Amino acid sequence: MSAGSLFSAVPQSLAPLLERDPTTFVLSAWNDNGLRGKVRDQGQLVRTGFFPGLGWLLSRRLWDEELRSKWPKEHWDHWMRDAKQHRGREAVFPEVGPRAQEN
Repeated sequence: MSAGSLFSAVPQSLAPLLERDPTTFVLSAWNDNGLRGKVRDQGQLVRTGFFPGLGWLLSRRLWDEELRSKWPKEHWDHWMRDAKQHRGREAVFPEVGPRAQEN
């Protein structure tokens, strides 16, 4: 799956959630457990405290005010999972993501 198709899988209608909901850290198009036959509801959103690492979107505010100045040169996915970065906020992703559609 290309990066472009993964990013387009995050519905644009969800983007305002990043600005309105202070408990949302990122939006993701990826569901590691979203395998065909295991997920059903294409309208269902799921929340997790674990940073997904693939196909995510964050707000400009979060980038500018919190992350840009301290972004690591390597292992950024592990760094994003650290409580100092997510501060208890969660990732929101669709129950049925691109992985379920391609398997």
